Amino acid sequence: MRPTPIAQKLLLRNRRVRVWEMVLEPGEAYPRHRHHRPYLSICLEPALLELTDGRGRARRLRLREGDLVWERPPEVHSVRNLGRTRFRNRLVEILG
Repeated sequence: MRPTPIAQKLLLRNRRVRVWEMVLEPGEAYPRHRHHRPYLSICLEPALLELTDGRGRARRLRLREGDLVWERPPEVHSVRNLGRTRFRNRLVEILG
């Protein structure tokens, strides 16, 4: 079984970064996945998300358009859009 990618669509890859896109409609979820590298998440559309970590602990995150979230690995979580609007972001994974 292959591991789940960190987002739905890989937009760009070079020696230094990978840029991913994630889109979640209201009520939609993205399954548990692991981040192995530091990353910056750039919110393109506002949303209310629930992130559930590898131990089952959930936290809510309200994001506005333009919000930035910086995370360092290791991180395991799933994501659910709890809001009434679509969530869309760009995730920049730092490779080098």
